[in-house]
Amino acid sequence: MSGIVKPHKRSVYRDNIVTVEPHKVLEFCYASYYNAPLEDPVMRLKYASIVSVLYLAALRNNEALVLTKDQFSFDRTPAGSPVLVVNNIAVEKVQGRFRNCPIPLEDPIAKPLLKYLPTVKEFLFDFTDRTVRNVVYRATGGEGWPHWLRSQRVSFLSSYLSDAEIDAFAGWGSLKPEKPREFYTHRAWSNYADKVVLASKQYWDAKEMDPFIAAWYRSL
Repeated sequence: MSGIVKPHKRSVYRDNIVTVEPHKVLEFCYASYYNAPLEDPVMRLKYASIVSVLYLAALRNNEALVLTKDQFSFDRTPAGSPVLVVNNIAVEKVQGRFRNCPIPLEDPIAKPLLKYLPTVKEFLFDFTDRTVRNVVYRATGGEGWPHWLRSQRVSFLSSYLSDAEIDAFAGWGSLKPEKPREFYTHRAWSNYADKVVLASKQYWDAKEMDPFIAAWYRSL
């Protein structure tokens, strides 16, 4: 994809006090789907899926670009809710530690990814870093970038997860932590997956989907 994405300074995370609601992220998936360079169903699903997985798993751009199909597994939370788990995501700055992220199957944002996964043979995306940034930039009308989606997801879930659970979900850690819990506290995805499912359910149960987005969603 052509075009230049504007660079963003780290201060935008400190100064960003507005959390974009999930229904807007579904609209970003919709825009990415129809902004795909080819009118091919699989290509369109791939472009929508990069937005979907960046947000739902709070992935860094480099984490998304190395995802393989065998990193995904279907499971259930302790309460029995179905989830898609993204496994073995390397934790930044902590060698040898990995995180697993649960994605609620019933979250509408997950649908493009769920439809796309069966078409994948090995790597999910053959994108460059610049392509992904352009996909997100265009889908968000020039307002967002990959790490911004990660920030939005963590912000949304912060109302449901504890500090330690947020650390585990986002994959934060340090070789020389200022606080012991940053290194010593471990949380399996199953410890907080029901809270992630609850966050999704409470939001979408109370949200009426835009008719155009709803029609697209049903067509997938």
